[in-house]
Amino acid sequence: MTDGELKLQFVSMHEKLDNIADKVADTNGRVQSLERWRMFIMGGLTILTLLFVPVMFLLLRQWLISPH
Repeated sequence: MTDGELKLQFVSMHEKLDNIADKVADTNGRVQSLERWRMFIMGGLTILTLLFVPVMFLLLRQWLISPH
């Protein structure tokens, strides 16, 4: 191989690596976005559970204690 051919291959490899790096950056951004949404949903479900369970417990207790 000549120097010119080696340089062309090097430039081609460098371009491919740049493309891969760009795709990795895009993918990492998407994954981080999904992780943020997951944490948001998990936090919301935790809050709902903390509010819902005591209320249901009190309602069930009231229903069991009150005469039918």
